[in-house]
Amino acid sequence: MSKRILTLVVAAAFIFALVGVSTAKAATVEELTALIAQLQAQIAALTGGSTTAAGEITKDLTIGSRGDQVEILQKYLEDEGYLVMPVGVAYGYFGNLTKAAVAKWQADNGVTPSVGYFGAKSRAMYATLNPVTPVGDDDDDADDVADELGDTDGSATVTLSTYVANQTLKKGETKDIYALKVQASTGKVAITRFDVRMSVRPWLYFNKLVLKDSSGNVIAEKAISGASDATELTVGSSYLVRFDDINYVVAPGSDKILVVSASVLPTTDKLVSGSDVSVAVKTGSNGVRIVNGKGYSESLTEDTGRTVTLSSTGSTGNIVARANSNTPAARIVQTSTSGETEDVTLGVFDFKAENQSSTINTLTFTLNANSGQQSFPTVFKRVYIEAGGTTYNVDSVASSSVFSNLTIDLPKDEWKTVTLKADIADADYFTNGYVASSSMVVNNTNIVGVDDNYTTVTATGENTIASNNVTLLQSGASLSGLTKSVTNLPGANGVAGATSTVSFTFTVNNTGSNDIYVSKTPSTFVATSTTAVTGGLTLITSGSTYSTDGTTYYVIPSGTSRQFTLSGTYGNDGAAAAGIKTFSITAVYFDDDTTGLQEFSINYGLEDWYVSNYLDNDN
Repeated sequence: MSKRILTLVVAAAFIFALVGVSTAKAATVEELTALIAQLQAQIAALTGGSTTAAGEITKDLTIGSRGDQVEILQKYLEDEGYLVMPVGVAYGYFGNLTKAAVAKWQADNGVTPSVGYFGAKSRAMYATLNPVTPVGDDDDDADDVADELGDTDGSATVTLSTYVANQTLKKGETKDIYALKVQASTGKVAITRFDVRMSVRPWLYFNKLVLKDSSGNVIAEKAISGASDATELTVGSSYLVRFDDINYVVAPGSDKILVVSASVLPTTDKLVSGSDVSVAVKTGSNGVRIVNGKGYSESLTEDTGRTVTLSSTGSTGNIVARANSNTPAARIVQTSTSGETEDVTLGVFDFKAENQSSTINTLTFTLNANSGQQSFPTVFKRVYIEAGGTTYNVDSVASSSVFSNLTIDLPKDEWKTVTLKADIADADYFTNGYVASSSMVVNNTNIVGVDDNYTTVTATGENTIASNNVTLLQSGASLSGLTKSVTNLPGANGVAGATSTVSFTFTVNNTGSNDIYVSKTPSTFVATSTTAVTGGLTLITSGSTYSTDGTTYYVIPSGTSRQFTLSGTYGNDGAAAAGIKTFSITAVYFDDDTTGLQEFSINYGLEDWYVSNYLDNDN
């Protein structure tokens, strides 16, 4: 409950208390009733104008009924696909069109008699299917979000996600049409606004947009019932639908994919046979609004967007694809020097058939490697895919690797996972540190198949689905157990320092069968960055010693782990403005010999390897 409503309630309680102790002359019943009504009106205004729960229907509705509850019923029937209000017709009057929609809804939900009279039976079924939130059920979401953000100066970027490709939608269909990847850095942020811009008038084609994450959690919904639910930015070519008053938190190291789904009107004369409608969808300039723990807001832009094709019918099967959320992160795979290393996953991908169930007969993946390395047949002795319990071998291992004679069945509108794998050659036959990945551009060349009518499928999207890098090493390493600290040193004014001390403690794990080495010089051991003027790590200590340590390096024997602490300072003396400054480790280097000590690096999974503090500039 908000503070203002609570104040009104306390005031009302106080009035009643006065009445209990006052004489009959202090206040008449009429005066007290008028005062209570005034308080109720103020509470109703603060809670949306009604003491009835939002979306609740409390009375019988039939031909000739008017008012807000008729409007609630009509918009509900629209959202469920039973009613399409004619353009220009206002909500709130129960006519023959609404009666017919109610009758169809009743028949589908077992309400009898199904004659279009919305009475007690219909209200009970409506309440079951559409539970509402009681007035005053205020859980102080904004305060909870502020607590979750903390006091960090977070920021974020948005990029177009391959989670959703270009789509084709038919009348009455609901599909994901657009997706953004949100990455936070230096601290958590909350997304407070998300815009969807379209190149057509949304209310002529759609009845609802939904904003959710890639796990299916709904963030916000927007009913599209008329021109008032969108903003016309450019007449005839640019329209805005806005999700605002949302609080969706994104943390560093936990990227989020936000997805927009759209429901096409089941009946509209704007989609006619043989005349598809192309719709450009994006967030556009300053389309995503975020706020961080400091209360600073930032607007983010994504202008590339996706294309949605609206069709009156859907005949030919169409294949869409995306990178599966379980595709491995960038990683090191230890390769054997005494035989092949089998069953190495290169990427995990999802495929789906639209319009009709279909069968994929050919898939073509591109294999990628760092320049100057050996050819793919030298490194990959076998490349294969696994789908639905069946394994298919590639025709021949090459940069463009073709899988033919496939029978990967795709039921209509169901995602099916395909895993791309390889058996790696004996590590003695290729350069240690070989970096490989896989990808595919979704089009009719790389995906070939037939639908249930044996018509050649289309493959739309032109999006690139890609895996992350895998580094093939005879010696492997991983990082764990990070702890970090930062101490602000008082500056000249005794309040905010111009310099901070910083310390990182972590463990390097040797996952291979050979010794690995790291430098005793901080700038060779790790790469760093800072937003301050000066900064650097100057001291390394280790919790253990080995007789094989050298004057310039530490050794980490095969199958063991070793903890290191790196410490130093970062400062803001000079021209840099005072404010929150960060210091980060961006890569950790290691080597399989003592020459250079930087042959290999781990530069992934380090999103949280930073500290931040307020630094004065002490000019």
